[in-house]
Amino acid sequence: MTEIMGRPQPTSRFTGKCGACKIPAGTDLPDAQGDYQQVTCRHCAATVLVQRVYGVLTAEPCHGACMGARGPICECGCGGQNHGRLWVWRDEMTADEIAAYDAAIAKEKARLAKLADARERKAQAKRDAQAAEAAAWRAANADVIEFLEGVEPGGFGFLADMRTKAVTDGQALTENMTAAVRRNIGWAAERAGRAAREAADAVGAEPLPVGKGVKVTGTIISIRWDPNYRGPGETAKITVKGKAGWRVWGTAASALFDSGVQLRGCEVEFTADVTAKEDDFGFFKRPRDARVVTVPETNGEAA
Repeated sequence: MTEIMGRPQPTSRFTGKCGACKIPAGTDLPDAQGDYQQVTCRHCAATVLVQRVYGVLTAEPCHGACMGARGPICECGCGGQNHGRLWVWRDEMTADEIAAYDAAIAKEKARLAKLADARERKAQAKRDAQAAEAAAWRAANADVIEFLEGVEPGGFGFLADMRTKAVTDGQALTENMTAAVRRNIGWAAERAGRAAREAADAVGAEPLPVGKGVKVTGTIISIRWDPNYRGPGETAKITVKGKAGWRVWGTAASALFDSGVQLRGCEVEFTADVTAKEDDFGFFKRPRDARVVTVPETNGEAA
C-alpha cells in the first residue's frame, strides 16, 4: 500500500481536456485564484476549463504515467510538480521539451483517431445488422408492409406509429408489434366483408318504409328493457334491421313475446307507423299484427 506522507497540497499546475478536439490541456498559473480557470486550446482555439492539480506526497516514485496524467490528483513522489507535464506548453521550452510535447500530442491524436475508428466500425456493424434484420422482416411480412402503406401518413395512434417505423424509417417491427398489426388487418378485412355484404343485400331492396300502417319485415338485432311509465313491469325497445340495411327502433308488440323464444336474431313482421330520422334509420310506433317469421336454430326458449 502506498504510504501517504502529507495532506493534498495545491499546485500552480492546471489540467483539463478540450471539449472540441479532445486534446489534453495543461498550464502553469502561479498567480491564479480558485481551483478552476479557463484557457484557450492551442490546437483548435476553443475555450477549455482546467482544474488545479493537488499533489499528495507519497513514497511512490514519479514516472511517465504521472507526466502524462490528465486528472487533477497526483499521488507520487513529485507532489504534483510533474503531474500532466507533457501537456503543458510554456513560452520558454528546451528543444527536448518541445519534442516531448509534440510526441505526446501526436500519440494522443493517434489514440483518439483509433478510438473514433473503432466506434464508427461498431456503429456501422450495428447499422448493417439492423438493415439485414429489417430486410428479412420485410420479406417475411409483405402483407403487413402493404397494409401499413395504406395508413394515412403523419397521423396519430398505433397504426400511424407502426407506419412511420416500418415504412418511413424502414425498421423491423417487433414480434408483438407485427402481431398487433395483423390483428388490425383481420379487423379491416371483417369490416370490408361486412360492408360488401350489406351493399349486396341493399341491391334491388326497398328503401326504409315510411308512413302510417306500413309493413315492417326484418331481423331483431337489439332488445332493451325500459321501465313502463304507464303501468307495472317493463317495456321492450327493439331495433329491427331490414334486408336493405335500414333500421327502425321502437316499442315491441307484446304479441312477439307470446312465441316463447329469444327474440334477438329472429325475423319478425308487423304493421306500424314509421317516421324517418335518417335515410336508413327511423322510429316506429303503434306496432300491430306482429308475428315471428323465422327463429334461428341457436335461439332457445325465452328466459
